[in-house]
Amino acid sequence: MRQTTGIVFAAVLLAAGLGRAADEETIELAPRYTDTRHGFSLCPPAGSEATRETSAMRLVSWRKRDEKTKAIAWTLTVMQASEGDKQLDLNAYQARLVENLRTKENFQVDSAKVVKLAGREAIDLAGVTAGQLGIYARQVWVRAEPGKFLIIKMTGSSLMRGQLDAICDKVLGTLELIDPKVAEARREESLARGRALLASLTDEKLAAIVHGEPQWFIIRWKDNRVGFMKVVEAAVARRGRRGCEVKTWLWQDFAPGQPTVLVKVVTFATADRKTDEWTGQAWAEAGDKISPASSEEGARQADKIVCTAAVGGKVRQRSIDMPEGNVKCHLPKGMDSIIWRLMDLKKEGAYAFSVYNAARYGLDRRTLTVVGPGKIKLAGSEVEAIRATDQAADDAGAENTWLNSKGLVVRAERGDLVMTAATRDEVLEHFPKAESIIAKMGE
Repeated sequence: MRQTTGIVFAAVLLAAGLGRAADEETIELAPRYTDTRHGFSLCPPAGSEATRETSAMRLVSWRKRDEKTKAIAWTLTVMQASEGDKQLDLNAYQARLVENLRTKENFQVDSAKVVKLAGREAIDLAGVTAGQLGIYARQVWVRAEPGKFLIIKMTGSSLMRGQLDAICDKVLGTLELIDPKVAEARREESLARGRALLASLTDEKLAAIVHGEPQWFIIRWKDNRVGFMKVVEAAVARRGRRGCEVKTWLWQDFAPGQPTVLVKVVTFATADRKTDEWTGQAWAEAGDKISPASSEEGARQADKIVCTAAVGGKVRQRSIDMPEGNVKCHLPKGMDSIIWRLMDLKKEGAYAFSVYNAARYGLDRRTLTVVGPGKIKLAGSEVEAIRATDQAADDAGAENTWLNSKGLVVRAERGDLVMTAATRDEVLEHFPKAESIIAKMGE
């Protein structure tokens, strides 16, 4: 249920605050971040802002801001580097590395050692830049494979050295290395399944999987009810083309002093995937009034994704080309939440698709994996369900999703954030104004 849970997860995590890190025992970590393309995964600190880097060396960064000033308190970056000598001696390389950092970056290393990390040899460096009261940095160079290093770098004020070391150690303890060649082979298998699944879709199949009844969900954050969601699907025709329309309404209020968030998304897609249209609107609510916060309108036009987004009064237009390989496995936004129902839920297996990521204004690879049957508690009762995972991109953590035998989502979770299926009456019991709130957003 990427379209809807993605909205929920992003908004809740944004407003959840930044938290504090004092020592390794009290440091909270976010869900696992996985980058199969570059061969690693780890759990970053909870409450940090993630940025996927675009340079060949810098892969991804997380930043923590001061709660009051919003200034950057520290940065955690994952980088990569290559060396021509695949048989280099790590102790000798450590000495050269320390000297290069001193002369080229004014980084004065005061601690250097060769250690074992994630089953590999690594060089662990620590020191300061620009004097004792300057910037403290911790650099850990992990020899991921001969001639290639994965670098985890933590920087911040030298006055925070103890805290930064504790955070870095906690993150390093979660580091796992992945063989990129094995991962790529698995991705290709998953893409082949995804292409075959989409190629088999017909107007009749699409109409048959449309769920005719409204679906309701309750959203919890750390076991507190913080919002609800309603989803309505319908087999309709637009401009003479048969397809599936999905309307989603979301309301969440999870942080005292933070604005309440309202979101409405409407999508439409046809079985041949040549028509894919969506509109999204978000509002901030204060009292009985709601104010527009952002909006997006997009569609597929031939082999392009074209969209217009407005945030904070600024309007941006984007046109993203879809290469031929992406076209064949492209999953329309209008099928985000219903694609599970086309899969064989009785067999373990992964299905990968090309998807448009509005946050990144680009294409990503989404992987849905059927794990197998199990039991979960729902509304106080233990029920049979099918466990699956939903990975929004190659470098994203996988969300746990539970489905019933028809492929309807009954539970989706990411850390402390959980969304569970409910009845209309259950939602109204805890959120009596739910239907009037939905009416504000428009039917």
